[in-house]
Amino acid sequence: MIQEIPLVEMKNIIKTFPGAIAVDNVDFELLPGEIHVLVGQNGAGKSTLVNILAGTIKPEAGTIKVNGELVKFNNPSDAQKKGISLVPQEIPIFPDLTIAENIFMGVLPSKYKNKIFNIVDFKNLYKKAELALSKFNMHLNVNQLVGKLPIANQQLIIIAKALVRETRILIMDEPTACLGSKEIDILFDILKKLCAEEKIGIIYICHRLEEAKRVGHRITVLRDSRKIDTYDAKTVSTTTLIEAMTGKERVFKNFEKLKVTGEKGIDIYNLNHHRYLEEISFNISKGEIVGIGGVLGSGRSELLKVIYGIFPLDSGEIKIFGKKYVPSSPIEAIRFEIGYLPSDRNIEGLHLFQDVAFNISLPNLSQIISKMTMVNRKKEKKEVNDIVQKLQIKTKSIKSIVWTLSGGNRQKVSIAKWIFAKSKIILCDEPTRGVDVAAKDEIYQLIRELASRGITFLISSPDVEELLKVCDRIILMKMKKIIADFESQDISEKEILKLIL
Repeated sequence: MIQEIPLVEMKNIIKTFPGAIAVDNVDFELLPGEIHVLVGQNGAGKSTLVNILAGTIKPEAGTIKVNGELVKFNNPSDAQKKGISLVPQEIPIFPDLTIAENIFMGVLPSKYKNKIFNIVDFKNLYKKAELALSKFNMHLNVNQLVGKLPIANQQLIIIAKALVRETRILIMDEPTACLGSKEIDILFDILKKLCAEEKIGIIYICHRLEEAKRVGHRITVLRDSRKIDTYDAKTVSTTTLIEAMTGKERVFKNFEKLKVTGEKGIDIYNLNHHRYLEEISFNISKGEIVGIGGVLGSGRSELLKVIYGIFPLDSGEIKIFGKKYVPSSPIEAIRFEIGYLPSDRNIEGLHLFQDVAFNISLPNLSQIISKMTMVNRKKEKKEVNDIVQKLQIKTKSIKSIVWTLSGGNRQKVSIAKWIFAKSKIILCDEPTRGVDVAAKDEIYQLIRELASRGITFLISSPDVEELLKVCDRIILMKMKKIIADFESQDISEKEILKLIL
């Protein structure tokens, strides 16, 4: 019997970042016509491994073979030339361009081509786009704007974009995070068809284990940057996968549970959002730290955005310290003394090229505006310096540009601005994302200290260890709904994973 040559062979791959090993001596293989699923907890090394294959990240050691040929990728373009395409978590579309333009962006068919200019051959473009979509049984007007399409259709258009570039190896990172059950069924049928009929190999990253078993042929588990094992997706049990992902039961050194007064903090009744939330209800006391756990697409991050007024609320009621609150906008949230730390602090949370003082004082300029409607720099300096010292932000001065600070200190600046704004509730989405271990512990300690002063925290995180370490209570979400609510000392890491995966 002739052994099939793998589409991908990765051997002894190693990648380190400052202060951490991201991928530690990992082997991985992908066969033609196979959906090979990568699973593992947050930080296990899944995204780093596939980004190495996609040419986005360079490994420090190890070898990569594509179709039996030894390769080295200096950039994503090199990987694309070998038929490798990566579909990231965030769908990379141009919302104000048409379906056809999105599919063929970068390879638009042209006529009258010369050295000075090209003219797009729109007739040929639309014909090619219709042909590309016909593989998915999608009959759309390819001249309509992509931004007006449902998320599921946008996802399929990105897959079509990859296939018109003669992709043989398709990498998909959490493709179902924003899809409903019917949309997931359609996507899975298409992926299986691509594998069976065109022998495309698919590397599929996901957190939902039942989904991994349903769509995959094989499942590889990564834990703590290492490969644990590879399993047959149809025969492996969910329990086996969870044990491989967690290893021995870990006991976390939790902070001492804070004493709360029982005063009202946040009361939420039957919140609904047509895309992200279904019948969400819970209560948080003043000074309590409550975590929201769940995988990408569970609704945990979107819940914070609804409370903060970024996403509109379809129905339901919120009370803040007993007063009715309608989350119409972030301005209204700030008026109700609510602060928000987004998961991507660099893009959404900070002005990187402004100084520390500017960032900290921005949410509450009225506190330092003089009667002449000018910023009182002396008062700003004093108050910002006080906060910087209390939070132990490592910066040369409050006039240092935020971009020059470490990830942990940038996050402290994000927290500092809500302290300056006198926020009594702080919503945190993945508060230690992208910071090193030492900085994580400092942020956890800071959150506990602020909570002891009466500030209420609602923390969304995919990191189970983080939730168990810092939170008094943990609420778990799955598929837009709350499925459990525990005191943190009453539940283990494995029990949480069994519920959310």
